[in-house]
Amino acid sequence: MARTALFTGRFQPPNKAHAHTVDKILLRWERLCIGISSSEKSKDYDSKWESWVIASASRFGSNKLIFTPAEIVDMWYGHIRHAGLEKQVTCEIIPRPHLRGFNALYPSDRYDMINPRPHSDDSEGDRIRHELFPELLKRRIWFVQPDFMLHNSEIFRRVHDSASWKEFLTPGAYNVFLQLSGPERVAATQ
Repeated sequence: MARTALFTGRFQPPNKAHAHTVDKILLRWERLCIGISSSEKSKDYDSKWESWVIASASRFGSNKLIFTPAEIVDMWYGHIRHAGLEKQVTCEIIPRPHLRGFNALYPSDRYDMINPRPHSDDSEGDRIRHELFPELLKRRIWFVQPDFMLHNSEIFRRVHDSASWKEFLTPGAYNVFLQLSGPERVAATQ
């Protein structure tokens, strides 16, 4: 059985850099599952994850999660259909990787966890994830090197300063973003 790449995140919303990372992943893996990390506040984790849970708490705060996981899935499928990737890419809501059962649902003998290569502009949460996940999950984390990184916080700043959302989202994702009143919802959280 061929292995599937697993690219996880919150993707609030999925932007062109995320889509470019998908393209890079598909150069090495035939199939990809984009996992939308649920912000469900489960306490079902081993104590070894305590430092990660504390460090990531601010990343999963209500002001950081503008869209529901189901809405993010819809935006990703807008991109997937527009890009013609339906035969290679799926998208689903997944438990956060620190929760018990994650490795049973996405075993390392069938799924390769993929992240963009660490970058100097990464958030503290991203840096901690890169350091802790291989050890705590007891699995290798693979890296791809996107040609550019674009954090959503930077997009929010640029849009606030008069840029258009259309510049940062792929056409399929952008259409769903508009249907979900994305610009207004993001503005209401800023």
